[in-house]
Amino acid sequence: MLQILEKRGEIKEAHKRLKATLTAVLPSRGIRNIGYPGGNENHEVFAAGENELYCAFSPPRTDVPIARYWNSFGSFRPDAPSQQIIVEINMPVEGEDGRVAGFFAQDSNTGEIYLMHDGGIGGGREGVGKAAFLGFVSDPLYLAHSEKRTRSAMMIGNVNDHSLPALIWRFAQKVEQFKENREELAAGPSQTPPPATEFVSEFSGRKKGKRKSEFDYFTYHGMVVDALKEQIDAQLKSGQTVSRDILVDLFVTEDGRRTEVFEVKTTADRQSFYTAIGQLMTHGREAEGRRVLVIPKEPALPVDCLEATRDIGIEVRHFTIAGEGARAKIILL
Repeated sequence: MLQILEKRGEIKEAHKRLKATLTAVLPSRGIRNIGYPGGNENHEVFAAGENELYCAFSPPRTDVPIARYWNSFGSFRPDAPSQQIIVEINMPVEGEDGRVAGFFAQDSNTGEIYLMHDGGIGGGREGVGKAAFLGFVSDPLYLAHSEKRTRSAMMIGNVNDHSLPALIWRFAQKVEQFKENREELAAGPSQTPPPATEFVSEFSGRKKGKRKSEFDYFTYHGMVVDALKEQIDAQLKSGQTVSRDILVDLFVTEDGRRTEVFEVKTTADRQSFYTAIGQLMTHGREAEGRRVLVIPKEPALPVDCLEATRDIGIEVRHFTIAGEGARAKIILL
């Protein structure tokens, strides 16, 4: 279960960890001007490189209705007079409040702390709001519990993961894409966010003594889907399209019929396997060509599960994560 951090000291320590993780892998680029609608400020900026992720922090803001930690992210422009903000991921200094989109949540099983965002990015126009953004991203939503209520939110990353910059960068890019296409989205069919589920950390991607112990694979789902879509796009034939919806991670359509269906799972435990098989069999009924389960290379899928996929005609593909910091990426095997 994910428990929202509400105590002032716990939030302060989580934010300290977040900042330490980011600044450990993103070099300082000095004091820079950061612009936003209605003003600008000077802050130290940390960035991976030109046209890559930058982050900036300020002391807790107390001059606003809800005191909060202010964290801005954007694309670094070394020669620009002012750095522009793509998205802010802020969280209350104390307590929990739905008017602030970001927050920290702790896994009650492992004690790990995650940076969360409920999808309320702000700056939208009529018809293009939180629900539209969540539908546009289609990343899994997890339930996080406070003393008073339950919130659904995207899990951006573990605050101790050295590849957190890559996860935040992807999130920022999705926000930017959404804002650039918001007029088209507003004119089109309404976007439906994916259903929120309870977070279960039976497998957290940790194996003692191995490089992968640094990763929580749950947070890499979106990156895997993006990498898979890019690869499929490059292989499409005339008349084929690749899409996704709230029920299927990716599917290829040809002549109005689904010919390939892909389901991504970031854990290889039995429960995830059973869920994936049900999804592929249910939503891939038309896919006479391929039904594909995409899972991490390690730990290995149980032997009986692997044998079952062969018997029912489901392909298994693996992925791994290469590199760390802002340049961590998914490798499809």
